[in-house]
Amino acid sequence: LRACQEQVDTAKHLQEAKLQEVEAQAMRMQRELDSLRAKLAEEQAHATRLEQALHQMRVSHARQIDQIRLEADADSTAALMEAHTTAAQLREQQLQQLRA
Repeated sequence: LRACQEQVDTAKHLQEAKLQEVEAQAMRMQRELDSLRAKLAEEQAHATRLEQALHQMRVSHARQIDQIRLEADADSTAALMEAHTTAAQLREQQLQQLRA
């Protein structure tokens, strides 16, 4: 009977040791999972910051392009007006030469 009790006690101790080992492994896995979740959150925050920076760059570039287009339009308009003025002056000179 004593031998049977010792076997039962030994089996209980082995089961307890195994249970503690499994619990320790579960705790390690939980810590690793928590660490991975924290890293994922950091990466997602970094990706969000990059997306915001990219959006700001796109908006800035679009504004610069619009400004360049406006300046080019203004330059073209000024050049066209100057050409019309010069043509009008040349016509006036030709008329004066014809009258003289």
